[in-house]
Amino acid sequence: MAASETPVLAELSHVRVRFGRREILHDISLTVRSGEFWSLIGPNGAGKSTLLGLFNGLTPHDTGRVFCGGRELTSATMRHVRLKTAYVFQAADIDPKMPLTVFESVLGGAYGAFTQFLRDGTSLLCSYRDPNLKETLETYKDLPEYLETLELSEREMTKYVIGTMAADEIQLTPSMKGERAMLHYLNGNTREDRMRIRSEVISCEVKDIRALAPLVKSIIDDPYICCMGSEEKIQRDKALFRKVLSMPE
Repeated sequence: MAASETPVLAELSHVRVRFGRREILHDISLTVRSGEFWSLIGPNGAGKSTLLGLFNGLTPHDTGRVFCGGRELTSATMRHVRLKTAYVFQAADIDPKMPLTVFESVLGGAYGAFTQFLRDGTSLLCSYRDPNLKETLETYKDLPEYLETLELSEREMTKYVIGTMAADEIQLTPSMKGERAMLHYLNGNTREDRMRIRSEVISCEVKDIRALAPLVKSIIDDPYICCMGSEEKIQRDKALFRKVLSMPE
């Protein structure tokens, strides 16, 4: 059977997706036919998950047309298309906000790293499965200067925004939605608060990240350091800690 005669499973025609003023996907067109295997590659924040979400309506598009299973995806056909479409959600140990290549992740030694700035003022810098204890703590000390002098292109800044939005707006099962709604209620996290934060993320600029340098410096200057790991590695750098405790075997 000629390629042109093979049934089309999914198709995008001149699709464009934006988050606020940031364009994530620009004029994307592709056709996936029955029997074909596709691999979508690109760095964190390139828009891979955003593109895949188009095929069952998880990602809304601004312009263009989306077809799945021979039907154009519209509000009228959404339910039918979703009943015919399987989507496996991503679950990763490595923080999706970190725009690192595989090579950079391996080169750094740590399996993963992340930061948290919570609404109650709690701030956290964390590295896990990291063989470089002392070296990582020294690296943290350079973080304020790194933020003060941060330079990012528009494309790099957009990747950060996509990564942050993707982590915050993952698709949820009904039970997950219920659990999240309960947590929002118990924490007093209103929809207005969430929409304000979302707007701030979308409109974030390099100068906003640079402005975090004093906050991060205050954390670095007065830290609480906690490490869990092999006794051998911790004992080697025990001078870093006020107390070292051994867990019972």
